[in-house]
Amino acid sequence: MVYVDAHGHPQAVLSGSTKLDGVGPLYPEHNCIVIRRRSSRSAICSTGNNLKDDTEAAGIPPQAKAVSALQGRHLAHQMR
Repeated sequence: MVYVDAHGHPQAVLSGSTKLDGVGPLYPEHNCIVIRRRSSRSAICSTGNNLKDDTEAAGIPPQAKAVSALQGRHLAHQMR
């Protein structure tokens, strides 16, 4: 989860294992980390945005496929 300020700049990242329930994501207190380092939070936010953009560009296939089959070549190379 990324907290962004009013200008859209990432200020903190909450990471760790999560599970979803009917209300939303749950973060166990014993297994999470808050990342505040500027370079780390920017890289995490950038990677997340790239994944989101790539997924939206691929569209939702009529039949489920492996994630690697959906990633664009640029993103697949970037993630290596």
